[in-house]
Amino acid sequence: GQKLSILHQSMLTQHWEQTFGQLAASLAHEINNPLAAALGNCEVLSLELESGTEMAERLEDVVTNLKRTASKLRSLLSVAYGTEVCERVNLSELLTDLVTVINYRVTLSTVALKLSIENVCYWNGVVTGLARTLLYLLNNALDAVVDTPEPKVEIRLSSADENVLIRVRNNGPAIDTECRERIFDAFFTTKGAKHHGVGLHLTREYLETIDGMVEFESPCEDGWTEFTITV
Repeated sequence: GQKLSILHQSMLTQHWEQTFGQLAASLAHEINNPLAAALGNCEVLSLELESGTEMAERLEDVVTNLKRTASKLRSLLSVAYGTEVCERVNLSELLTDLVTVINYRVTLSTVALKLSIENVCYWNGVVTGLARTLLYLLNNALDAVVDTPEPKVEIRLSSADENVLIRVRNNGPAIDTECRERIFDAFFTTKGAKHHGVGLHLTREYLETIDGMVEFESPCEDGWTEFTITV
């Protein structure tokens, strides 16, 4: 238990800071500051322009787009450095933001990534815990298709009764029998020494704390591997 707890903290600190924390810090410094300055200048200019003119309308359009960018940046930063406050989370927006986070990996690996949102779903909870769990599954799916011709990863969001279902699918090799039996065990991995083998174990543990669950099917009817989170 103590070993797992120590490793848990180590994995969260090392993996999170290296893959997203540094990116978020860079975004905050390199984008947020000039963005705020640009918005401030636009507000000053708007006071000097006559409302209703073409120039005023163009400036208003610039302000709208800058505010939209600022909102997206705040959303991404909240995933990285969110508080432990329970809130009403728009899962459609969260998944869209997470796809933005992993897009650099997707681009480099030429994976065809598809996000399907069947309906707008909301969830009450602490966004960082669920976001990190989803990021693990997304990165896990990208790892699974590394050697697959025409690699594909799909994310599906839907609701059924009072539950929300988030499915992460990939067309990589099916999980063999031994792995299926041990896939949620702590310290079990087939990825080599660089991986701790506790990601799925911690995913299941976290979901249990919020009365959720994670299941998988491999292969599915189409031969894909699919992990389903229910909250």
